[in-house]
Amino acid sequence: MRLADGFSSAEKFLTLSSKARQSSVGLTTGTDVSQVVGAALGRLAPGDSTVVAFAVLGAPTLPALQAAAEAAGRRYRLLLPTRRAVPAVLWQAYPNPAHTKLQLEVPAGLGLHTLRLFTSVGQLVRQQAIAGTRPELDVRTLPAGIYLLQVQGPAQVLSRQIVVE
Repeated sequence: MRLADGFSSAEKFLTLSSKARQSSVGLTTGTDVSQVVGAALGRLAPGDSTVVAFAVLGAPTLPALQAAAEAAGRRYRLLLPTRRAVPAVLWQAYPNPAHTKLQLEVPAGLGLHTLRLFTSVGQLVRQQAIAGTRPELDVRTLPAGIYLLQVQGPAQVLSRQIVVE
């Protein structure tokens, strides 16, 4: 593989998936070095997201490299504290597709307080406060299509696609 002549999609896939390891590259002075970095993500529901971070490390010795990796991990946890993902099964929206009303089941313990409905191009078409654990959303006046439903609380926003027929 030569990167100087371009890096095709097939070469990228081969590089990321082969897990090949090399102890040296290029000339003896190390002037022709490239690195490909990838991440394996768990399954994400439509509309969900995750954060991926990379740290580029370099050091003259293995112990120094390991120390740099630990320092990068500590810095990452300080800057971007993580929270446990909320499983999508904790809240429900049905029937999907909806014709007249969309029924939600939202556990009280999640602290969700606002419901928003967006078109496929991001236009807000409905917003209402969540009252109780079984709010309803009237969709009779909406055109048929695919919408993004969000329920929001103080520390999280949960999303799900719905279809209005």
